Amino acid sequence: TRNVGRIRALAEHPRFAMVRVMPLATQVPTDDARHYPAYSACEELDIPVGINVGIPGPRVRSRVQHPELLEDVLIDFPDLVVVGAHMGHPYEELLMNYMRKWPNLYLSCTAYAPRYFDPNLVTFMNTSKFRGRVLWGSDEPWFPMRRSLAEAKALPLDDEAMALFLGGTTRRLLDRTAR
Repeated sequence: TRNVGRIRALAEHPRFAMVRVMPLATQVPTDDARHYPAYSACEELDIPVGINVGIPGPRVRSRVQHPELLEDVLIDFPDLVVVGAHMGHPYEELLMNYMRKWPNLYLSCTAYAPRYFDPNLVTFMNTSKFRGRVLWGSDEPWFPMRRSLAEAKALPLDDEAMALFLGGTTRRLLDRTAR
């Protein structure tokens, strides 16, 4: 409840854009009931939640941020916008299937080099139905922004998909004044 109070207070600030959940840091699984009050508040306030997914770099338990744990969250909070952070590798196929099923699920490539994108993901990003569902980011300083941006621009995406990937969708999701 303390976090819910902080979320509500921060939501009053016009530049507050997203709540982050980092299971690798807390070792609390994505679908743990302790997160539910925060998810509920974010759903009510129309604040996106960024949740780390996939196998993290540090030597910690990765099961706490396995993408399968998103399913209960997406079912229990159908209007919550969730951004799977750090690409979810090696579970990109699972995440693409979830994005086909859950319209409020997005994926960000923060801390993951675009040159290593699964070719099926690039195809997914180019389809008219799923254009704009993957967001670019670098995770500076661990992954230099210039390198990440150069790799992102080298992806074989059409102009519309590239514009959404490089910031169009992110602006729409995070600009609370536009919602």
